[in-house]
Amino acid sequence: MVCWYGGWSFGMPLTSDLQFDINPIPVNRTLTKAMRPTDVSGVVVRHRTQAMLLPSSGAGEGQIGGTERKIRQVWYNPEGYHSLPAFLNSLNNFILRANVPKEKSSNYGIAVVAHPYPGGESQEQAMLSSLLDIIVSMSVLIGYSITTASFVLYVVKEHQNKAKQLQHISGLGVTSYWVTNFIYDLVYFMVPVALSIGVISAFQIPAFFNDNNLLAVFLLLFLFGYATFSWMYLLAGIFKETGMAFIVYVCINLFFGINTIITHSVVFLLSQEKATDQGLNDLAETLRHVFLMFPQFCFGSGLIELSQHQALMGFLKAYGVVYPDTTFELDRISSKLLGLFLQGTLFFSVRLLVDDGTIQKVWYKILE
Repeated sequence: MVCWYGGWSFGMPLTSDLQFDINPIPVNRTLTKAMRPTDVSGVVVRHRTQAMLLPSSGAGEGQIGGTERKIRQVWYNPEGYHSLPAFLNSLNNFILRANVPKEKSSNYGIAVVAHPYPGGESQEQAMLSSLLDIIVSMSVLIGYSITTASFVLYVVKEHQNKAKQLQHISGLGVTSYWVTNFIYDLVYFMVPVALSIGVISAFQIPAFFNDNNLLAVFLLLFLFGYATFSWMYLLAGIFKETGMAFIVYVCINLFFGINTIITHSVVFLLSQEKATDQGLNDLAETLRHVFLMFPQFCFGSGLIELSQHQALMGFLKAYGVVYPDTTFELDRISSKLLGLFLQGTLFFSVRLLVDDGTIQKVWYKILE
């Protein structure tokens, strides 16, 4: 198979009525136009670029610089990244030396330096990438919403069959009961977390594996369980059936997770679409800070930010820009991790205070 990397030809005249937008085309210029690539029987056909880059100099007919407006065609193979600038420069040099005296043509030349780069994402591609990040985070959130809800059902069951009261009568303290259950649930929760980390590591998913992202994903998963178990313990005593408890736990996780993430994402995408609207930017920032009170948002939004941050790092790396790792900056993942830790600690502390009667005593004193 013969693979052509480029060449050039000339001779076909331009139409006299060709225009740039609404202005007539100058006499000494032509259009530059790239033809669509084709493939015939597996052989790459050269692309064609029409170019006349130098003004006509009034040379005689038959010369490249003649008064007739001709189409110069540069042919190139896109598989050779330097082929287009190289052969376009070759044609430019040919035109240049055809317009200077023959004895001095060797003294003139145009040098070109080409550094191909991948280019940036279009606005549509960037928005599609953001939507895909949201879908991935929502899928993980749905899975772990079900997983965490299944871990605390035995606590609800112990409330139903009075096993919890029996343990207290036998001498087990309230604090010991909840702390033991909490530690047991977290240790047991490490099994699905370890499986998730193992899958990410095995497939080396860039958004969740590169640099410090794997550690960030592990902390998000662990602290999501830490915060979720705590608030689920608070509601354990109000259910009469474990099936109903499971449904309510999952629905609460999905309700707050989906609504907060979608609300913030829509406002954020609109603020990116209308960058000059400061009101939308301020609203997106306000929602991002307010929604940190929900563990579901902290978890899902953390995964989204990891994906977007990795996409940005990949884009900069393609241009040779070395950017410091900012995964754990407070304004990024660290704020989500801190929010999850504070929520878990607060909910668990409230659970202990409710069970030992401290909150009831304070409430009665307030009423008196």
